[in-house]
Amino acid sequence: MVLIGEHKAVGGKLIKVCLTLDEEGKISQAMFSGDFFVDPPDLLVELSDAIRGVKPEDVDQVEERVRRVIEGRGVAYGVSARDFAEAVAKARVTNEAP
Repeated sequence: MVLIGEHKAVGGKLIKVCLTLDEEGKISQAMFSGDFFVDPPDLLVELSDAIRGVKPEDVDQVEERVRRVIEGRGVAYGVSARDFAEAVAKARVTNEAP
């Protein structure tokens, strides 16, 4: 199942996410995009990897995993760990391919 979500952070930065869920409803793949910046650039891959195995509606768990990656490895400009979690929580089913 493919879900698409987006969230506009305070300050206007947009986070988009495309999620694929497994048969248990947990995230098996994630891809973030939007008009924000992260450093280093491959931080987005690490963020996606960090939320695998979590249910999209578990906002606190998604936020905690994202926060650990950002604090341990880089910086996200204009967005917070909570903003990423909100984008994930807002994801809804779509017919688009991942």
